[in-house]
Amino acid sequence: MKISNFISQSQALQKSTGADAGTRFAKTIADLAGQVTGSAVAVEGASKAVALGAADPTEVATTIAQAELMLESVVSIRDKVISLYNELVRTPI
Repeated sequence: MKISNFISQSQALQKSTGADAGTRFAKTIADLAGQVTGSAVAVEGASKAVALGAADPTEVATTIAQAELMLESVVSIRDKVISLYNELVRTPI
């Protein structure tokens, strides 16, 4: 899943209601976590290939940059979710 796919899923999630929204949110987060894991595996494989002289260092640098961007995006989303939760906890009922 690319970041653009995540954005389109987020927009669809905003249009959802109730339990459907919760299910879609959970699926979106699970998909994103799977993609981050895939990026980490790709970086590891690319690093091994460079060490063996079987890959272009430029491709490895690009792979690493994509993985870093993905991780930064996930951390940003996590921070937003935690911030929203804290805001909800402080809201008087």
